[in-house]
Amino acid sequence: MNPIQNSITNATSGSVRSVGTGAPRGGKVAVPQGSSTSSSSDTVSISASARQLNAAAADSSAGASSAHVEALKSALAAGQYTVDPRKIAQGLVRDSRALQNASGG
Repeated sequence: MNPIQNSITNATSGSVRSVGTGAPRGGKVAVPQGSSTSSSSDTVSISASARQLNAAAADSSAGASSAHVEALKSALAAGQYTVDPRKIAQGLVRDSRALQNASGG
């Protein structure tokens, strides 16, 4: 998973805006706050080292992900892929707990 999330949550409205990796030079992105009549904005600055870390994480996980996908495709094609319902249940419980912890519940 990518350690750097490329989104900004507007504190006023709760809306989420995606921030692409092609940020302007200096890595600053303005996100409008409040209504359309408001002139204030928040500025997010992503350092060059953070952008390099993001690129390195994407590069290192891309090869592993594609190799894993190819292995799964081969196992499916050969009829050797088996589903472990216990692992699925454990993953659902783990994800549910993580969501509860993230939302403060």
